[in-house]
Amino acid sequence: MQRIDTTKVLRLEYHEEPGTGLGPTLEFYSLLAENLKTIEFPIGQGGKMVTMWRDDVPDHQLFPRAIDLATVDREILIEVCRLFQMTGIFMAKSIVDNRLIDMPMSPLMWDLIFGKEVNLFSLKPLGDIYKLFQEL
Repeated sequence: MQRIDTTKVLRLEYHEEPGTGLGPTLEFYSLLAENLKTIEFPIGQGGKMVTMWRDDVPDHQLFPRAIDLATVDREILIEVCRLFQMTGIFMAKSIVDNRLIDMPMSPLMWDLIFGKEVNLFSLKPLGDIYKLFQEL
């Protein structure tokens, strides 16, 4: 697992553009967050292009979309996994650097990240999955 250097703060400067420091850095964080939320892959039913996030979570909170491993190409799966890893590193770095980003993770996702024990009732915000398990 990679460690994030907490002593170094990320500061960006765009080539041939005026300004350094906080302005371009916050713009970078904002653009990257938006791209991570909207990038699409052919991982939906029948190879449909969809984001890696579920679109039925309340308040547009982010929770990973289920992927059928039998129908999705291996290279696509590797790319999605790398993007999830990068999202985690990006979020960790934004926390360490005290930067606010527009990546509203669902509380269930945070529980899973921190290894908190979850149960059937934890899935309630996910709607369809909760109803499916409730019927079982």
